[in-house]
Amino acid sequence: MESSRFQATPGKHLMGYRVTNRAFKRIGYGHGLWRIGSFILTTVFGKFTWFINCFLGGNLLHDRLSRSHVINMRKSREEHMRRLNSN
Repeated sequence: MESSRFQATPGKHLMGYRVTNRAFKRIGYGHGLWRIGSFILTTVFGKFTWFINCFLGGNLLHDRLSRSHVINMRKSREEHMRRLNSN
């Protein structure tokens, strides 16, 4: 689903999030598969991964391993509109 044209699972789509690569474009199917694999890999370590994710402040551990980004599109649009209105 994150490799589809919506760039998100249904829950992320409803909340206004999109999953992108480093160039802020849609991730491919192989990249999406690696993202799922890295998520499964990090869940094996349970509380240890949760503890690390508490201090990352941005992309979570599985996003860093798969080199993907989760962007809040609603917040990005609001900031863009504020910048336009302030000029």
